[in-house]
Amino acid sequence: MIKRILILEDVRQSREWLAGIVMRIFDAPEITKEATLRGAEHACQRQQFDLALVDLSLPDGNGTTLLRRLTNEQPECKCVVTTVMAADSAIDRRWLRVRRAIF
Repeated sequence: MIKRILILEDVRQSREWLAGIVMRIFDAPEITKEATLRGAEHACQRQQFDLALVDLSLPDGNGTTLLRRLTNEQPECKCVVTTVMAADSAIDRRWLRVRRAIF
């Protein structure tokens, strides 16, 4: 059962939009919202997550850093990349880099 959810998104409107979706999908989830990689890393030190929604382009780093950390330290956590990019080709290139970084 998914109860504890981390949302890492630097754009406030997108972060709140994702939180709204999560609230509608899951039954009474505990949502931790972070705007920076550093904040998300601290959150991961404090608790275990069942699901992480991770933006890749952040003001203080790259979301792949958190994806690697969650894969190693919280292997039960399901990770979803929720980044916004203007072109499909940019998403394809970024996804290839993410896969290489994690797998």
